Amino acid sequence: REAIETLSLIPYDLILMDCQMPVMDGFEATAAIRASEMESGDHIPIIAITANAMQGDRERCLEAGMDDYISKPVKPNDLIAVLEKWMGEDPESARGQSAIESPSDSSIVDFSGILELVDDDEEFLAELMDEFLNSIPKMITSLKAALDESDAPTARCEAHSIKGSVVTFGAESLREIAFRIEQLASQGDLTGATELLADLDRQWLRVEGEVQRRQTDTKA
Repeated sequence: REAIETLSLIPYDLILMDCQMPVMDGFEATAAIRASEMESGDHIPIIAITANAMQGDRERCLEAGMDDYISKPVKPNDLIAVLEKWMGEDPESARGQSAIESPSDSSIVDFSGILELVDDDEEFLAELMDEFLNSIPKMITSLKAALDESDAPTARCEAHSIKGSVVTFGAESLREIAFRIEQLASQGDLTGATELLADLDRQWLRVEGEVQRRQTDTKA
């Protein structure tokens, strides 16, 4: 909502649109922007930014009126590519083409990917690993409490937070489980969401172990 209000005051060249936000999500915001452009005749490129690197997500974003799609974590080279594509001399020729492909990563943790994000800064990576190991267990505990209390909205938010946090480390299997719990909680299916908690715990132990091993190797 704030983005739409600001857009009426400032002629931005491009919008990076987070798909999941409170009050008004990215799909609703895009629809509102496109509706206003029908009167003005303008067209501002809107690039979807989402943690849902799932089959069909890009199509959903394009159908909603967005022009392109980048999945989280946003890598510098991907961002540069999409900016060059849509802010170049002939953005119309780019419409319908995808600048970014988001292949799935089957590894437990993608340390090469996160090192690229932090520009090979091992000290910064160490800080991120500490925060990661401290924050995810708290989120999982909060998720379990919400499911125990049959609080679907809170469960959905907690699952979404877990999903967004683990994607930075390329923990695709853990992200997928959190995403499935988020979907079920959104649909009010708390029984189905609760049944996935054991899978979530098992996969978190694997991810946690990989990160702890990396910490040990870094300190050695």
